[in-house]
Amino acid sequence: MRPPSLQKDQREQRDQREQRDQSKQREQRDQSEQREQRDQREQREQRDRRDQREQMDQREQREQREQREQREQREQREQREQREQREQREQREQREQREQMEQREQMEQREQREQSDQREQREQREQSDQREQREQREQMEQREQREQREQSDQREQREQREQSDQREQREQREQMEQREQREQREQRGVRRSHYDVAL
Repeated sequence: MRPPSLQKDQREQRDQREQRDQSKQREQRDQSEQREQRDQREQREQRDRRDQREQMDQREQREQREQREQREQREQREQREQREQREQREQREQREQREQMEQREQMEQREQREQSDQREQREQREQSDQREQREQREQMEQREQREQREQSDQREQREQREQSDQREQREQREQMEQREQREQREQRGVRRSHYDVAL
């Protein structure tokens, strides 16, 4: 059996050891908590920095994307405007060319029509002149033929009249001659009868 003083000492020692152990454990726990807090703070700070960096990166990316989109939109707008201007210019040039071609065609058609009209008028005039000349020639020929016919008729009539007159004159002369001969014959007969009577 241990003496009471020893037991007391042992108990005190044990208590001190326990207190020391508890103190050490508490220190270790405090240290551990501090370390955890520090770790957590560092992690939080790292996370915050990472978040900030990510935000910055995202902002930069967004800005770059926006700038790129704006640039692309501007380029597309410029290209569209240039294309529209080119198309408008081409359309205007095509319209002008078409109008010029139409005007030239109209002018050519008008010239052809005028030439055709002039040709037709000339042909009609020539035909009319030819017809007039032909009609005049025919009229002249008809008049000449009529005159010739009239002259022929007149000559025939004159010849017939002359022949008739000649025949009448011949008949009259013959009748006169016959009458004279008859009268002479009758006178000779009267003289002979007178002579016979006288004999």
